[in-house]
Amino acid sequence: MWVMLVGYVIGLAAHRGTSFEPGVDGVLGLLTTIVPAVVCWAAVGTAGPRRREVTCLALGVSAYAAGAIVLVGFTWSGSSLPYPSLADLFYGSPVVSVGAV
Repeated sequence: MWVMLVGYVIGLAAHRGTSFEPGVDGVLGLLTTIVPAVVCWAAVGTAGPRRREVTCLALGVSAYAAGAIVLVGFTWSGSSLPYPSLADLFYGSPVVSVGAV
């Protein structure tokens, strides 16, 4: 995960302009949100007595990743997001999920 994060930061530093860059903002940005969600779900099976807490955290990280997917999908297609959007719902869900812990 650290390698992807460093690659994303380097991509952002090398990014020219303020427009959407599919390689950096799309692919690398999504990878840095989806892979941690996968890692969290992998940890659920080994959580032992803390399984409920790890599951809630995995749900929160997954919801954040889903928000990123919606945002990048709209941006990639050239559409503008309505306000409030489905991405906002997903981005706000981790607060509820972590609060349940």
